[in-house]
Amino acid sequence: MVQDWAIDPSLAHNADHLGIKFIITHSLEEIENPMDIKYHLKDVKLYEWSKELENTLARYHTILQPLYSAETLQQDTLDQCADAITEAMQMATAATAKI
Repeated sequence: MVQDWAIDPSLAHNADHLGIKFIITHSLEEIENPMDIKYHLKDVKLYEWSKELENTLARYHTILQPLYSAETLQQDTLDQCADAITEAMQMATAATAKI
């Protein structure tokens, strides 16, 4: 899994392009379930979940707006967007899946 990457001019040597450095991790970390809620996703209808996610994401429009820009975003902005998307996915799952 690619953990991080960066453009690294020192890797270009005599080439006419810049080098890209990848940091790869060989171990996978288990994602914890902090709320300890288990949903039965087998019977969830994709269309219903997708529609619920779309409606929920609309509530986070202001937070997610920077993702639509071509600017480089600060880490705290990216973290806020990631949190909003994660929360929207959790809310959509809670609304459409059985516990």
